[in-house]
Amino acid sequence: MPPKEITPGVYEIQTFEVDQFNCIRGVVCGGQNLLEALSGRNEGQLTFDQIFSDDRTRNLYCNLVEHVRSTSETISFPFRCDGESHSVYLRTMVFLSSAKNVGFVNRVTGYDSRPAGIKLVREFVDENHEYRCCSICNRLSRDDAENTVWEEFQTLVDSGKYTATETPMRCVFDVCSDCERAVTQRMNETLREFNRRAA
Repeated sequence: MPPKEITPGVYEIQTFEVDQFNCIRGVVCGGQNLLEALSGRNEGQLTFDQIFSDDRTRNLYCNLVEHVRSTSETISFPFRCDGESHSVYLRTMVFLSSAKNVGFVNRVTGYDSRPAGIKLVREFVDENHEYRCCSICNRLSRDDAENTVWEEFQTLVDSGKYTATETPMRCVFDVCSDCERAVTQRMNETLREFNRRAA
């Protein structure tokens, strides 16, 4: 059954599964390059290496998969997808769906409008790109800051750091320190609970 559509391009549930060979099956949302670029491949051949454009996102998701496989614990964290017209807020649940397969389910918790005419174009890491986008919370950071600060897109516009609102904003993915710390902390919490029960 297809997911329930709330608004054009916004779905109640977006889900995919990582099989025992670490191949991805289903629709992947967030932190990825466009799947259309890989349309010539069978979906069972897609891996995180082919989809995620940066090492930090890829490593975090690989660690999630291995953690869930080894503990059978469910990990949950907030997640966000931004389109040209909406910010979509979701809750990601990562769980053991079979003996070796790990499921990812994103459930929509809310959405709001984005400033008109702004489109983020995600690409593979390129030294010519000034902006990084967190693949989990979608905040943005400039590479030239002495102390890295992750900000909402509108904050960058309001402060005059980004003014080309008529053209796509080209950026590369990364994971901000807040999201990386939160997901890692959740994995550590479930590992402690798993070890406590095993003792």
